[in-house]
Amino acid sequence: MPYNNYIVWLFCVVIRWVKRIWRIADMDRTAETRTGASLWKESFYAAFPRTLPILPSLIALAVTYGVLMTASGFGWIWTVLMSAVAFCGTAQFAAIPLMLGGFAPVQGFILSFLINSRHLFYGIPLLDTFKKAGKLRPFMIFALNDEAFAISCSTEPDPRISRVHYHFWVTMLTYTGWVGGTMLGAAAGRLITGNVAGLDFAMTALFIVMFLEQIRKKEKIKFAGIGLCCSIVALLIVGSAAYMIPAMAIMVVCLLGGRGRKWI
Repeated sequence: MPYNNYIVWLFCVVIRWVKRIWRIADMDRTAETRTGASLWKESFYAAFPRTLPILPSLIALAVTYGVLMTASGFGWIWTVLMSAVAFCGTAQFAAIPLMLGGFAPVQGFILSFLINSRHLFYGIPLLDTFKKAGKLRPFMIFALNDEAFAISCSTEPDPRISRVHYHFWVTMLTYTGWVGGTMLGAAAGRLITGNVAGLDFAMTALFIVMFLEQIRKKEKIKFAGIGLCCSIVALLIVGSAAYMIPAMAIMVVCLLGGRGRKWI
């Protein structure tokens, strides 16, 4: 099948998938929301401006991933499917040299689990939202990512807007941006013949920007400081190879232990 036909086919698949998600969302509306059809539109209008500032960096990161995958010899369709099905950001970058090194499923599983273990903690603040999500719950849990978590936990929609719908749109926008950016990067990667070394630093740069955005808000500085200190302590204790889970555990202990106190 020619390259252009692959693009058309994949575009049709994405459109059908989005329509299916929309139908599920429509089925999940209560009687109250069915009488107010503008609720979903209002939720989108509330989520879009909150998500828009981070979408360019997210898409740029996804484009970088697409270019790296294509430059490493992977077909564009496998690159896009990796983002659409795996959808694990940092782990996708880390998986590139692992896949090039040969078949190592156990090592791949351990690496992916360690990198994505932070999602075990991401879900805790959103448990109430997930409980009320109904048929949207599987997608919202699957597509939960760093950017969607940061936006959902640091912003509050209008009280008249359902938090479930708001979080759904935040998640959908970030997911679509990542997959769409990967598609663009995979297409661009076919045209780039130069050295692409160093592009994988884009993921680190994104986390630095998110951290800087947090410390710009006075009420968030203490939480950013707790996270930074806990990460340094875990790094000193267990080293850089596997400090992610200990760092997260120390953060949880500090936040739970300081709950209700003046310093939290």
